[in-house]
Amino acid sequence: MDPELAAVVAALPPMAAGDPVAARLRMREFLGHLAADAKAAGSDGLTISDRTIPGPPGAPAIRVRLYEPRHRQAIAPCLVYFHGGAFFLGSLDTHDHVARALAKETGHKVISVGYRLAPEAAFPAGLDDCYGVVRWAAEQGTSLGWDGKNLRQFAR
Repeated sequence: MDPELAAVVAALPPMAAGDPVAARLRMREFLGHLAADAKAAGSDGLTISDRTIPGPPGAPAIRVRLYEPRHRQAIAPCLVYFHGGAFFLGSLDTHDHVARALAKETGHKVISVGYRLAPEAAFPAGLDDCYGVVRWAAEQGTSLGWDGKNLRQFAR
């Protein structure tokens, strides 16, 4: 294993097999300092807003967080970001630092998806939420100031 990757793996907290609630708590604790550092740095040239959008038919609304560079093109590219965590870990907050960095470094608008997690929401619920947000982003692109052309091709 690459030495840098081995150091990261060694730093990961132990996960309790079969206990997703405990695993989520450990993940929040492990990533908490990154989230705190990102929030302490402020929005740093970004407008950040939380909203909910309609979920798939019969499903609850989906939480999303929008990251918009303040100095950008009128119609900017948009990136839809799905946080890590194998569909049972992670959240908008645990991966906030990643979405902020993506928006700052690319100058693109970023939509981070707070998809439903297993085991409370059985597969493919989280995946359905992710796809639903891509469709929503494609449909709403022009009205919300991003270029939805490429998303529309993907979301068919």
